[in-house]
Amino acid sequence: NITNIMNIAVNISKAESAVLLVAFISVTVLVIFPIQDPDTFWHLANGRAMVEEGRIVNEEIFSYTKAGAKFSNHEWLAQIILFLAYDKGGTCGLLSLKLIIVWLIFFLLYKTARFSGAGRVFSALLVLTVIYAGITRYVERPELFSLLFISLMIYLLYGYRAGRLGWRTLLFLPLIMLFWDFLHGAVYGTVFIVAFAAGETMDGLLKRHQVE
Repeated sequence: NITNIMNIAVNISKAESAVLLVAFISVTVLVIFPIQDPDTFWHLANGRAMVEEGRIVNEEIFSYTKAGAKFSNHEWLAQIILFLAYDKGGTCGLLSLKLIIVWLIFFLLYKTARFSGAGRVFSALLVLTVIYAGITRYVERPELFSLLFISLMIYLLYGYRAGRLGWRTLLFLPLIMLFWDFLHGAVYGTVFIVAFAAGETMDGLLKRHQVE
């Protein structure tokens, strides 16, 4: 009867919510580990120098043999953000920043999977698998922002493709690319946009060929 059907639907919904919660908690636990990348401290030191000196550091200031050597610091904004998180909260501040980024990545990828028609359970497990596969990249360094921005770009483009997001959301893409370039370098975003556009073009041509 209708009551039994409703009870089954409620139980299924609760089970799906439980799986989603477990996946979210699992992702959180997976990325909680000690700072292991020595580059983290170099980025923090650069961020501290930029905050203290009020300028972008584009030369070696911690090297004895290469002191003053120029380099293109395309991660300067990320270094400042990482240092401010560390300055305010120490290692806990860095971990909190990483957790916020990972939670945003989880949400964006989960919503993208849902846009594509995947169920709640499959979407949650898929995102858990994706993050686990790249777990060694979730360290306190500028690369975190690339992982976040590529997830955001995927969310916007595939959300628009699925008809779940309006065309105006695509207006954020240039702004995303601009900030991304200061955080880690937007080359990954450029490659993704080109690949996405090429794939959509090929898909359109194939569909048109099938119609003809």
